[in-house]
Amino acid sequence: MRVSSWTFGAVCALFSASFAPCGVPEAELVFEVAGSPAPDFIPEAAPPRFVMLRSGQVFVGGTSDIYTCRLERKERHGLQKRIDHVRKMRVWTGEVVLGPGETRYKLHIRKGGMLTARGDLGAVPSGLKPLSQLIERMLCFDSPALRPYQAIRYRLAVRSGELRGGCRSWSFALPLIDVLPAPRVVPAEMASGWPTGAAPASVCHRDKKYVVTLRPLLPGENP
Repeated sequence: MRVSSWTFGAVCALFSASFAPCGVPEAELVFEVAGSPAPDFIPEAAPPRFVMLRSGQVFVGGTSDIYTCRLERKERHGLQKRIDHVRKMRVWTGEVVLGPGETRYKLHIRKGGMLTARGDLGAVPSGLKPLSQLIERMLCFDSPALRPYQAIRYRLAVRSGELRGGCRSWSFALPLIDVLPAPRVVPAEMASGWPTGAAPASVCHRDKKYVVTLRPLLPGENP
């Protein structure tokens, strides 16, 4: 099942190698892509592009949706070898320039760290091939085993702002004023009927307008 409408993932904070990347327990790798956003989309509210847990379960994120499957042993071993090759590269400081272009990639690798790279993948120097090959593998990942993943929790965020078109009323079971200073984690049923991921909603509340996003969380994720 192909994930056809992907976009760039959320931007995570720096992490210590002793903790799971981006707060996802058991994550072996978290991969994010940043490009030119569609109008009115909020990139930091999209799920990560690709996440692999140590168990071999993977999550593939789109603009709003997430798909998941468990890798077959051979496929998991092949991907792990690519990760190990990148982990051993001397590219863990600054930003790695792969070529011309402004597309940015961010990898969080357990027992490695955080790596950022920029540029097109068409003419990568030979010394950076392990990195570009891993990136291409995750960008093109597809499997007939992929199935939709229904998040059970969402990260609800609110900021002042105005989107094109109309706006809806605030209907969440907690005051808007409580969410405005810092995002809150809410159950999936509270997100029902609202756009999720990078697609925001416009809310009118007490003569003011707000932009509301609901980022789907992965199992055990601590945003």
